[in-house]
Amino acid sequence: MKWLNFEINDDHFLAIANQKNYTNYEIKSAIYVWDSNYRQFTHFNYLETTGASDLIFAKIEGKEMEKSSSSKKVLRPNRKINKREVQAEDLQFLIAANFYNGITTNLHSIIYKLDQYGMNSDFIPYQFLPTKGAIDVEIFKIKPESNLLPERIFIAFAEAQDIPPIDSKISEYNTAFGRFT
Repeated sequence: MKWLNFEINDDHFLAIANQKNYTNYEIKSAIYVWDSNYRQFTHFNYLETTGASDLIFAKIEGKEMEKSSSSKKVLRPNRKINKREVQAEDLQFLIAANFYNGITTNLHSIIYKLDQYGMNSDFIPYQFLPTKGAIDVEIFKIKPESNLLPERIFIAFAEAQDIPPIDSKISEYNTAFGRFT
């Protein structure tokens, strides 16, 4: 079990990567959001995971784009914020490293994206990346040598092999396709 806390806007979250339930590796991981009215965390959404060993939160700042509506749906339906004429469109991700399903370590680790415009503002499956016994996941950025180029964003999974050493899989975020490749 691995715990992760993160913030989106003014909301505080707690996510739990569940690896195993007695003998079952097909167990959902959970996300909770702080409810200041009740002064406790309440359920926000579940993530389908398989022997999850790690979770990370990542935010990719988007390009500024025009918006036509006067309010933006945020994480709780009863809260609204005013929008500027031009607003940054940020992508918010939770990335689950899946390790083992009871038979094999050849699994897909999953990138979940916050669907802030959907009915429930849940984290939904966005991209599946093949991994082999992912035991850790990290995201990092490399600034370009020129200010004219965007920074490069990478995701790295540490993979446990049958015999040492630990291997890793690194994918780069492709802004043209909006995916890690």
